[in-house]
Amino acid sequence: MRMITREDSEILLKGGRTTPGVAKVGNTVRRPVSKNGNFAHRVLLFLERVHFMHSPRFLGIDALGREILTFMDGTVPDELGSTNDMQLFDFMKIVRALHDSSKELIGSNHLVICHGDLSPCNVVFRDGNASAIIDWDGVYFGERWEDLTYICWLWINLANHSPRMDAVDVMKRALDCYGVDKTITHDFSSKLMRRMDKALSDVSMLSDQYERVGQWVMESKRWVIEHQHEIQSKIELI
Repeated sequence: MRMITREDSEILLKGGRTTPGVAKVGNTVRRPVSKNGNFAHRVLLFLERVHFMHSPRFLGIDALGREILTFMDGTVPDELGSTNDMQLFDFMKIVRALHDSSKELIGSNHLVICHGDLSPCNVVFRDGNASAIIDWDGVYFGERWEDLTYICWLWINLANHSPRMDAVDVMKRALDCYGVDKTITHDFSSKLMRRMDKALSDVSMLSDQYERVGQWVMESKRWVIEHQHEIQSKIELI
């Protein structure tokens, strides 16, 4: 993660896909509070209570109205495509621990804590291994497949102009590392495309990013359609 120092001893954090206005102060991070901030703080406090070690701790609000989080030391990828398969497989085990911790908070066998944006660009790596998940602004209660399809999409980089030939095999192994069952793998190709559509719906049509995201989603869905039979035979029929 690249950093630019300011004269007031704060360090503006750059690199990855950092939210504007994020600064490091000592061993803490100061961030603008999002519209979902109160809920995100509740989730982070819960994860601290259940000793989930892969999320920052929420420490309060500073005098400028920014949330205070513990700083998670390490590096964050600038773009997709810079992680390897073993990093993905290990990360799936972290996500499983996150989802499994949810029952105490939600009281449901159906819903879990979904981070909502488990891109490699929201993961801190230390010594080459996934260490922490950051940027919890989009957290919500959802189904396991919503996080898992998003991970498969972004970590394997399905919209890449030169997609890997073994992408479905890598996806299957990643899901195996998580420990999926038929409730997750059923109709998985459709779930992938539903999650892609959600990513576009989360972007305002007035945003200058809408056209770019729309193109990305279209290319990603095209890949799923082209590989639907292989996804069905290797994943949906587990």
